[in-house]
Amino acid sequence: ATESLQRDELRVYTRQIGDWRQDFFSKFREGDVVEQRNEIHCPGFLEKPLVLEVDRSLAEAGSVFASALVMCNFFRDPQSCVAPILKNGRIVELGSGTGVLGIVLGLMGADVLMTDLPHVQSQLERNTCRNVPSEMLNRVRVLSLPWGQYPDIDKADIVVCSDLVYVPALYDDLVNTLLSLSTDSTVVVFSYETRRQANEQRFFDLVDQHFVVEDVTKAQWRSEDVRV
Repeated sequence: ATESLQRDELRVYTRQIGDWRQDFFSKFREGDVVEQRNEIHCPGFLEKPLVLEVDRSLAEAGSVFASALVMCNFFRDPQSCVAPILKNGRIVELGSGTGVLGIVLGLMGADVLMTDLPHVQSQLERNTCRNVPSEMLNRVRVLSLPWGQYPDIDKADIVVCSDLVYVPALYDDLVNTLLSLSTDSTVVVFSYETRRQANEQRFFDLVDQHFVVEDVTKAQWRSEDVRV
């Protein structure tokens, strides 16, 4: 349901997953959408909401999906499998999109490299500068990284992938990129919304050839059809 906030602005929807809430806003002028944004709230962690612009020309890369909010809960869980290495580890995120997850990890104190396609990089940089304090920007960075290409960057302790398994044609490149970033001790964390189980099973069959796969979804911060 929509809610009128002020002249020409509507809160289109609110989504709550665990401790995290997403509010999506649209601003109108003469009936046309002129601005859209997401606000991400987490009382007790965020002093003020994250504000993420929506670039509709970027399609999926301009959206915040439920799987990203599930991941925010996962990484804030002190019992998660990555909790012991989170703050001192090096994190690389693939397909960062709006940057919501990488920004949250940076605010938690992690060293984060967010990556996506070249045309998404400016959105990531704007959202990072808007939401990350200047004194923390040295450890929350952005890099263009198409899958299947292997830049000269350090291996990761944790690789983060949120909602990346919906294009089967990219599976081989994605797995090869994961391998290029990983050592024997690297933890790869996926969250994804189940859409086409046959495709998703094919992807994890590929992953299973190189990694040990475990479902770590918890009921208290899961969203319908999202797995971790």
